[in-house]
Amino acid sequence: MKDGSPTFAKIVEGIDKSLAKGITVNLRVVVDRDNIEALPRLARFASKRGWTENPHFKTQIGRNYELHTCQADPGKLYSRVELAEELYNLVLKHPEILEFHRPAFSLSRFLFQRGELPFPLFDACPACKTEWGFDYTGSIYPCTATIGKKEETIGTFYPSVNLEKERIEEWEDRDITVIKECKNCNLGLACGGGCGYMAKKSKGRVHSPDCRPVKELLEMGLSLYFEKGV
Repeated sequence: MKDGSPTFAKIVEGIDKSLAKGITVNLRVVVDRDNIEALPRLARFASKRGWTENPHFKTQIGRNYELHTCQADPGKLYSRVELAEELYNLVLKHPEILEFHRPAFSLSRFLFQRGELPFPLFDACPACKTEWGFDYTGSIYPCTATIGKKEETIGTFYPSVNLEKERIEEWEDRDITVIKECKNCNLGLACGGGCGYMAKKSKGRVHSPDCRPVKELLEMGLSLYFEKGV
């Protein structure tokens, strides 16, 4: 909490009660250099709690990254490849993590579990498609990553409903067929153009790429799932 009071026990209680009622829980664990070593302990805790055997229990490993100005120590943050490397090495030491969470490593997890290629990924950005953001001021944003950035508002829901259609359409139209840098990329259908907001922040345009390190992630994932860490 903001006042420093603990939250872990409350979260555990909420997960227990939700799963008992058959409510799906998608637990997102946000890691950085300070807390990633605790991941094996959390995995064992979840297993002992019976969460990992419950079909309604799902997990994500999230990367804490700087889109706002709230990070006191940017040195704690991982790049996408750095986090994947840390997870790779941590799983080799503590394979029980895989009972709690199986990292995607781009297409690798899908290939391992399904034995086939996934559908082509034309768009990796959910903004104004499957994701929207709303805040206490009554503003609407393209996605959760843009919440609080007043220059990114695309309308209001209070005190009146107002949608900026042209700005919304710009986000809705974004995919690798309209991003010129993606059109001839041999990894485009696995990358999907990345995050639209990260692309806009770095290049000034929504219709620009946020390139994902697909090759590096695939190498780690194929090694972990198919070669058992070779």
